Amino acid sequence: MSYFKEQHLESIVRPESILSITLKKGRLMLGTEATIYSWDDHYMNYVWGLEAIDWSKVDSKKVLIIGMGLGAVIYILEKKFKIHPDFTAVEYDSDVIYFAKKYSLPRFKSNIRVIHVDGQEYLLKSNDKFDFIVLDVCIEDVIPPGFETIECMEAIRRNLNKNGVLLYNRFYSYYKDQYKTDKFFKNTFKQVFPEGYLLDQKGTCLLVNDRNLLKESVVQ
Repeated sequence: MSYFKEQHLESIVRPESILSITLKKGRLMLGTEATIYSWDDHYMNYVWGLEAIDWSKVDSKKVLIIGMGLGAVIYILEKKFKIHPDFTAVEYDSDVIYFAKKYSLPRFKSNIRVIHVDGQEYLLKSNDKFDFIVLDVCIEDVIPPGFETIECMEAIRRNLNKNGVLLYNRFYSYYKDQYKTDKFFKNTFKQVFPEGYLLDQKGTCLLVNDRNLLKESVVQ
């Protein structure tokens, strides 16, 4: 039925918005009236981003996700790429964790460790190393400023293994979003990741730490 009409599963009314989980086109979707936070393999910016990676150059044993949502990246890696690493999923929003544990995470086969903490705080304190880091953090359509600092980018670099990949999801629809992201990419991101690359996906973009880890057809 969800292919004909979106099926509502549950909502949580919060002071700033209503957070809802629905079934749409056979996939779990999480969002508010203003923003979609997660939608399995219909979360296309990550489908395209993961397809752009040259996996022959990248290990995938340990993955860190900052901003778990319902685990769309986990879904895409398992279902489309047949990759089953150990996941560390960091999520600050307890309501999102509730939805994920109730509806989404039981579907997966990978080992998933969920940590309820602020993502920036985790990055700054972590001494672990990961092959792949996903940064997908926003409140409605705003990225918290703490994730736009040199300090945060350096913390990510410390947490990446050699040849590790970072995918940083950014808004890129309107001029103000493009201006802000382009400025951040040039003045902050590339100061820490000189080989960084911006994957423009017409509405969103992904910032990648090293263009050499992408397929040649992507960066030409």
